[in-house]
Amino acid sequence: MPLSDRARRGLVLGLPALLAAALYARTLGHGFPFDDDLILRQNAFIRSPANAAALVTPRYFESGEMSWRPVPTLTHIVEAALVGMPDVPPAGWERALAAQPVPWAAGLREPPAWIFHATSVVLHAACAALVAALALALAGPAAALLAGLLFAAHPVCAEAVCVASFREDLLALAGSLGALLLLRPGPTLTPLRLAAGWAGAAVAILSKESALLLPVLLLAAEWLLAPSGSRRDRRTILRVHGPVLAVAALYAATRFFLLVSPQEAVHSHLSPTLPYRLLLLPALLVAHARLLLWPATLHADYWPVPVLSASDARFLGGTVLGLAVLAAAAWAWRRRAPLAGVGAALLATSLAPILGISPLPNPLAERYLYAPAAGAALLLAAGFSAVGVRRPTARPAALGIAAVLVVLGALRTGARVPDWESGETIREATVRSGLRSLRALAWQIEARRLARDWDGWIEIARRQLALFEGLPFEAAPGRFHAVVGLGQAWRGKAYDLQAAGRPASAELDEAARWLAESHRLAPDHWIPVDELGLVAKQRGDAAEARRRLEEAVRLAWPSDAMVRGHLAELLETAGDRDGAEREYRAALRTDPRSSVLHRLLGMLLVSRFPAGDPRGGAAAAEAASHWAEAAAANPWDHESRYNLGVFRLLQGDFGGAVVPLGQAFALSPDRADIARAAADARERTGDLHGAREALERWARLEPENPEPRRRLGAPPRG
Repeated sequence: MPLSDRARRGLVLGLPALLAAALYARTLGHGFPFDDDLILRQNAFIRSPANAAALVTPRYFESGEMSWRPVPTLTHIVEAALVGMPDVPPAGWERALAAQPVPWAAGLREPPAWIFHATSVVLHAACAALVAALALALAGPAAALLAGLLFAAHPVCAEAVCVASFREDLLALAGSLGALLLLRPGPTLTPLRLAAGWAGAAVAILSKESALLLPVLLLAAEWLLAPSGSRRDRRTILRVHGPVLAVAALYAATRFFLLVSPQEAVHSHLSPTLPYRLLLLPALLVAHARLLLWPATLHADYWPVPVLSASDARFLGGTVLGLAVLAAAAWAWRRRAPLAGVGAALLATSLAPILGISPLPNPLAERYLYAPAAGAALLLAAGFSAVGVRRPTARPAALGIAAVLVVLGALRTGARVPDWESGETIREATVRSGLRSLRALAWQIEARRLARDWDGWIEIARRQLALFEGLPFEAAPGRFHAVVGLGQAWRGKAYDLQAAGRPASAELDEAARWLAESHRLAPDHWIPVDELGLVAKQRGDAAEARRRLEEAVRLAWPSDAMVRGHLAELLETAGDRDGAEREYRAALRTDPRSSVLHRLLGMLLVSRFPAGDPRGGAAAAEAASHWAEAAAANPWDHESRYNLGVFRLLQGDFGGAVVPLGQAFALSPDRADIARAAADARERTGDLHGAREALERWARLEPENPEPRRRLGAPPRG
């Protein structure tokens, strides 16, 4: 029994959507890989629904984003509100729990990542269905089904789908395809159709700046899809597409002039200069073509070697490829082949923003190819369809090849998706691949940093620096990251030497040399300035340290919590307690869950007023609240628990002192002062067995001190 048109349409749209959902269903069990850790897991901004009103203000950049893309951030706020995102555990909490399994940390859990991944899976399935729907509107059901399946299974889509904070690419494509379907020539333009098309365009444009070329795509469709005798007049075209142009103009003005993150300007300076970007453009075209046509080898990071002259083979080869693509597009334009023409237009308008003309620190990434993959799928489907129409005898072979491509894509995607399960899995996959890139080596550095293996860090940083040997900084500004990393490693080594009471002047000199070089390369970047301030502090030059750290605070906004903490510690050491308190409070406004900042501010508050000062009681009470915040944020913060317990002891709240002091005692059993305070609290609450345990520990730690032995009833020593 033949299928009805409605059933056939449902099958053509549903199968790509089902394949997309099936390939990425396992991501619902994934964590927070790549940028998800910062943008979703640690982000206090999205945890407050009230911040939806801040999406059109400079406070938007407190979300961790460097580009104004309000629609994706709004979806994250809604998702966080739906699941009630808990406070994020401290970094490395799972390793800490394994090493020291304290019972009060047993209830720790990661924020739920599944809802963010579920939304991305739904969006990818919707995009696959929209690709099929567009092809169905322009060609037959076979071409539509093939286009949808090719896109759903394309391995290059994995990064954008698996990393939920890269959702802007999915939203931009979904909105663009929806607008193209609804506003294209042919169907009757009802008010509801117009409103829905404009809404789709607004979603696309407000999701990512690459969608600013959507009006070009819509105008190209006017030429490609309307027969010459039935084209819309200019007034109708303006009525249909004018609102899209207005949204694009409004977004462009806001995105590039009104709401610009200072950090984005800094990062744009770390991209190649325009002449080198133009030389790299053909090579990027070849790299993108390879990923679209043969995505067998995929990485989380790509580092295209700069092209230094027009005689480079990559420049010449890429130029030939570009001319061939333009010739094919011109052919499709003249022939007005609807499916091929729209596919070529979508491919061109989505590739243009990522070919290196605009300054991008990382000009090549798989997520950039999410929308181009849809254009490529439409083009391939058009090609297979044309073969079947013109050479019916070749139709079975064409269908067989198409099926093989879909199966190969699905298999490669299925193997790629597990790599994106977490930050650790994608780092391991990248390191395992042997990729030699700046980020791949940086991930190796991270393990050395956590182990405080400064010599290992220095060795890998020198390998990073070797990547840029013989390349001018204007062509390869990534050299900055290798240089500043060397400075940080030398400073860390000097810090540990000084902590051990050993001289470190040579290490500090090396740190200063590399950090000064990185500051010369990127004068507006806050990291070298902050590090130079810390070097000056380690050298004992308080005036220079303060000057540098104050400059770093100015440069680091809105991500200035750590830098302000450095400045506050310096001011406190120098005796400027008012300034230190001001900086601690400003840092906590940016990072309200920092246990270190809460602990340090609490200690500053209780030190500000001498005994007997009436203001001391209020300051001590506020300090206790900060120590409680610090203890809640970090289950292994023994110092804040000790401070909080002692405060409650002094206030006569013996029952309230028992828990924090007992936890501090369990975390730091080798601290005599903690053992003594724990013994006091337990004695006052009648826990004589617990008090005896603490007193015995105190006596072992201070064998010459007679007090714990006296309280135990044992004879004093000697």
